[in-house]
Amino acid sequence: MANYHIRKYQNSDYEIVRNIYSDGVKELSPTMFLHVLKLPRTIVFLMGVFLTLLMSLQSLLWAPLAVVVLLVLARVIVDAIWTQYVQCCFQEDLLDIQKSYLQSEHSCFWVAEVKGEVVGIVGAQPIRNAEQDDRLELKRMVVKKGHRGKGIAKALCGTMMNFAQRQGYKAIVLETTQLQHAGQKLYERLGFKRMHEIPFSSPVGEITCVNTIFYRYDMPTIDKGKEKVPTAKNVSGIGFVF
Repeated sequence: MANYHIRKYQNSDYEIVRNIYSDGVKELSPTMFLHVLKLPRTIVFLMGVFLTLLMSLQSLLWAPLAVVVLLVLARVIVDAIWTQYVQCCFQEDLLDIQKSYLQSEHSCFWVAEVKGEVVGIVGAQPIRNAEQDDRLELKRMVVKKGHRGKGIAKALCGTMMNFAQRQGYKAIVLETTQLQHAGQKLYERLGFKRMHEIPFSSPVGEITCVNTIFYRYDMPTIDKGKEKVPTAKNVSGIGFVF
């Protein structure tokens, strides 16, 4: 198991936290690209373009070249989707992490360190609306490449779950994408239940056929002061992004 340390976010972590999140999200670009390529509609479209050009131009050069150009264009568009998503996050809660997560006792942001290097992040914010105010949202979970598979992601998640229990929340909620298979497996091993799915960032979801998946974890009742949720000391697992 990795020799890691989890602590609260400090202002000096600002740039590295944003860089870790940006790098982690952009890792999803090739995964989404391959997902889109495997869609029946994509295969039919590319074959249609190829056959149409082949019959109209009667050239074994221009038809495949056109398909290659379309693939390159598709990859550029997918990269742009994730770049734009990161920029939106940078203008929301990650614009001022201290203000977003540490000005209230009901929210928090943690980082995981290995030998003084920040290698993982996770945040927690309450969800409040007119009907329900007893849920805490797990946000911005990322573990850097090279530090995954060492228990850091589960430790971060366990730290957040313990925080939720101490604060008296009845449930933890989160959303992820269908592309993040490792994250889904980890959540489900920790006891999160899949609730529902919706298309990802419509109209992007309609084009890519990628869904956002919503999870919920109902907090157990504390028995004689003992916490029943995973802690940073007894969890191990793999890194993932949210």
